[in-house]
Amino acid sequence: MSGQEFISFCCSPTMQLPLVMDNADICTSDIGVIDYFIQYMKSQYKINIVAWDPSSRAYPNYMFLGGDRGILAYISFRYIHSPSTITSDDISWKSKDVLNTVRVAASQLDRPVFYVYLINTADRIGIYFETDEQIRDRWLSTDFSADIYTPITSEMGDFQNLLSLLLDLKRNSVKVS
Repeated sequence: MSGQEFISFCCSPTMQLPLVMDNADICTSDIGVIDYFIQYMKSQYKINIVAWDPSSRAYPNYMFLGGDRGILAYISFRYIHSPSTITSDDISWKSKDVLNTVRVAASQLDRPVFYVYLINTADRIGIYFETDEQIRDRWLSTDFSADIYTPITSEMGDFQNLLSLLLDLKRNSVKVS
């Protein structure tokens, strides 16, 4: 399936996992899929997500802007594609990188950060996410200290949860100068 078909499929409220996915059906372009997702969100829900060149490596590469062009949230995307089943290695991050972003989000960005996973594998297709707050709470409650951070997929939100949160942020945004 193309990147556009993948996004349309994942964002459908009646999404049902296909029984079989052929290797030829895997869209392998990370940027293309992310771009389709951003276009879809803008055209369907008037959600304005833009890429930017952050001044720090700890900052996510995308911003969610409100109607007044103020920043409502930051977004970090990962597109995971494989003709086989998803593994923890596929969705893992270096703990140092995630911790740095979570720390910076709390102290410098003053906005939520969404870690959005666009997953296209043989056993899982969909859009999932977690927030910097969820990660921080998990670290604090488990005294996390591993070199690799792996999200707990069963605790991640799905596309409908993400959409609801983004629309709520947009609706209730406060103009910040």
